[in-house]
Amino acid sequence: SSINVMRQVKAALQEVEQNIESYAETHIFMATLFKFQNVVYNTYVINNPHVKYFNYPDGNDSILLRGMGKKKKVTILVKSVLANLCGIKYRYQPTFAKDRIGITLADKVYTFFPDLMDFYTGEIQTLQLPSVTYLQKETLCVFLGMPVTDLAIKDWCTLAQTAAQFIANHNKKLLLVYKPHPREDLTMMYPIFKRYGFQLWSELGYNQDSIEKIVCEGLQPRRVYSWCSSALINLKLMLHGHIECYAYKGLELIDAGPKAKQKLAIIYERVGIKQIQ
Repeated sequence: SSINVMRQVKAALQEVEQNIESYAETHIFMATLFKFQNVVYNTYVINNPHVKYFNYPDGNDSILLRGMGKKKKVTILVKSVLANLCGIKYRYQPTFAKDRIGITLADKVYTFFPDLMDFYTGEIQTLQLPSVTYLQKETLCVFLGMPVTDLAIKDWCTLAQTAAQFIANHNKKLLLVYKPHPREDLTMMYPIFKRYGFQLWSELGYNQDSIEKIVCEGLQPRRVYSWCSSALINLKLMLHGHIECYAYKGLELIDAGPKAKQKLAIIYERVGIKQIQ
């Protein structure tokens, strides 16, 4: 329930506060200010020169400057009311209108693509993912699912059918596996993929960690497809030409403006992600 969530937030805030009090200066690494981190920012970072907010890459939002739509604004309003009734400082930041994760509020930004962070004027630290040792390719073709609510499309049923059929036809000699997003509703797209021979990742007994961690531990699919999951970018940065990654109508489906989509196209070309239109 919402009350239990608020209790968990309060307990977590106490832990954060204890750590802050133990040091003369504290650097808090957060990927977004939309979720629990919003409370941390408003409680400990604002007007506190001894606490710094550092942003680290976690998903497409860390690369693309995207505003906040009506749905997220309503979500924040509800969260704000519930949180403040419980004495927790959850706020809608004015910057969210154009920057929905609050990256421009960071004291420092860590990124894989510093040349594309032209919207940020603060300190930038360039990151580089360590190359993963290339092993024998598994006979796996993996589709990385995403929550339907994250996609800019209404007819997701037709989309799933055309994608599943296309991938199945082009990978007849590989084991087709569907790995859902943690927030994904499995009653929506997966049953459609199942009709075309895709098996569920968990039913095959594979590790439930992120695909990036799984690849580091040695299970390396031959091909990975998705709509516009940022995991495609991470996998290419880790395995380079040793893994094939495909974005199925990715630029069409991502909820972003023309400039953001142009940057994503640049990244796809740079790291070697093939687009399927």
